[in-house]
Amino acid sequence: LSRLVMERCAIDFIARRWWRSVEVWVIASLLVIGSFALGFGASQWYLASWYSGQVAEVRRGYDEATVQRDMRLNKLAKTATDAAVK
Repeated sequence: LSRLVMERCAIDFIARRWWRSVEVWVIASLLVIGSFALGFGASQWYLASWYSGQVAEVRRGYDEATVQRDMRLNKLAKTATDAAVK
């Protein structure tokens, strides 16, 4: 009977020790995965803000080009109208 109790104590000790090491690895894995997810989210946020800035710059350039084109068309229309009147 004493031998069975000793074996049971040894098995319980090994099981507790094994379970603790599994817990440590699970917690470490969760921390690493969480860090990667946080880093990925931060990089996506940075890229989104960078793309937004690029789009704003392209829009400003397009608006300026549209204004220049409208000025040239107005000048051309005025010149054509003046030539037609003469």
